[in-house]
Amino acid sequence: MSLPPWFQRPKDTSAKPESPDATRIHMAAHDPGFPQKRDVALAWLTVAITTIAQDAGFEAKPQSWAKRGAYGTASLRLQRDPYGWDCGLEVNLVPHDGAPKGLWADGPLDDVVLGANARIAWLDAADHPERREAFLKAVKHLLVWLGASAEDAEEQPLPAL
Repeated sequence: MSLPPWFQRPKDTSAKPESPDATRIHMAAHDPGFPQKRDVALAWLTVAITTIAQDAGFEAKPQSWAKRGAYGTASLRLQRDPYGWDCGLEVNLVPHDGAPKGLWADGPLDDVVLGANARIAWLDAADHPERREAFLKAVKHLLVWLGASAEDAEEQPLPAL
């Protein structure tokens, strides 16, 4: 028996297609070994970024890297997603005089501004070398740009990651 038209709910035409990662996220959420895979991926990324950061003159801190320059202190942070699926990069530049300029006037830049290569899923970091290499290449470009921004923030255009 069908309901009369005046009693039926209208069809939702605004439904968005499912994320391509939805299945992977669901499987990871039900995998008892996922927390261990995430921890291994985090440790690997931290070591890899530390190596790249030290070559660029950055000092390693827990989950972040910083460099002081003539203009201010530049920092890169590995930001873990609160739901545990992935992580992204957050960059900031704090000028010595306390007055951010240019790109930095609104605060830190995150992966929304930096682009898709500034975010990586833990499973990609662990199991997909091509995705991992693209992420680390983005980190390398970002650190060179950040180091230059620490010297003179107004002269540095945002790099294409």
